[in-house]
Amino acid sequence: MGILLLLLFVLSEAVFADGLQFRPGIIQSHSSPLPIVIWTAFRFTQRETATGIFILSAIAIWGTMHGFGPFAGETENQSLLALQSWTAVLTITAMALSAGMAERGRAEEALRESEASMSLAANAANLGLWVWNIPGGDERWVTEKWRQLFGFADSEPVTFDRFLEVVHPGDSERVKQVVQHMLEHGGEHEIEYRITRPDGSIRWIASHGSVELDERGKPVLARGVSRDVTKRKIARGRAV
Repeated sequence: MGILLLLLFVLSEAVFADGLQFRPGIIQSHSSPLPIVIWTAFRFTQRETATGIFILSAIAIWGTMHGFGPFAGETENQSLLALQSWTAVLTITAMALSAGMAERGRAEEALRESEASMSLAANAANLGLWVWNIPGGDERWVTEKWRQLFGFADSEPVTFDRFLEVVHPGDSERVKQVVQHMLEHGGEHEIEYRITRPDGSIRWIASHGSVELDERGKPVLARGVSRDVTKRKIARGRAV
C-alpha cells in the first residue's frame, strides 16, 4: 500500500503541481493518477482508498490555486470549480468500487463459512456432498467426506469419467442412464449402486441429487449428497 501511495503522490505532483516542469512532448493529463486510485479501490479497503483520494485532492488543490495543472483557468474560482467537479466524480467512483469490493469480500467470506458449516454437518452425518457447475466444465466440487467414501485422493480432480471408474461394472450402465436422464429433464433423482474402493472392497452408495435447468431447458447446476449404505444392504439381505 505504501508503494502505491508514494507512486500516487509522485504522479499527482507531476500532473497538478508542475512536477514535470511541463514542456512540449510531455503529456500532462488529469487522468494519469486514475489507474492507481482505481487499483487502490479494487485492492484495498475504503479507508485506504479515501487516503489516496485525499493525497491526490490536496496536491491538486494546491497546484490549481498556484496556476499549475490541467484545471488552471483564467480565474481561481473557475479553476477550483472544475477541479471540484472532477474530484467529486473520482471520489464517488472510487468509493463505490471500494464498497462493492468490500461487500464482495464479505459475501465470499460468508460463503466460505457456510460451506465450512455445511461440510462439518455433512461429515458428522457421514454424508459426502458434491456440486457440479455444468457450464464450467466436467470437474465437480466435492467435500472431504465424499473423497473418503469413494477413495479419491485429496487433490485428485473429480470428473464423471473418473467417477465411473470406481462404479461397479454391474451398475455403471444404470448410473449413466440416470445421469443422462437428469441432465435432459432436470429435477431430483435417487439411486443406489455399488463402488469398488482402492483396497478392492465393494461398498453400496445411495445418492440423492437435483439438476437445475435454464430458461432454454439446458442443465446449469447439479448438486447432491452421497452416503454409504452397505450395512443396511447387508442387514436387509440377511433378513431376506
